[in-house]
Amino acid sequence: EILQQIKNVDYRLSKINSFISGCPDPFIKEMMIYKFTQMLSWESVANKIGGYNSAGSCRMLVNRYIERYNRGKIFLPYS
Repeated sequence: EILQQIKNVDYRLSKINSFISGCPDPFIKEMMIYKFTQMLSWESVANKIGGYNSAGSCRMLVNRYIERYNRGKIFLPYS
């Protein structure tokens, strides 16, 4: 049972990493790496990103990207 749970976790991590690596926007990709693979808080993500980015703005950018992905409407907002 534990071995099966480990396999499930490995599978899910693989799917998360594939999703992140497929992000065409390097800024959002960096935020997702910090949040979903390094398990940082949104505040820590904002501090790592720097600039005038707040925890809320980082969270909203990532959430909007995920929503667009789920609707099949991915585009580069900064191009």
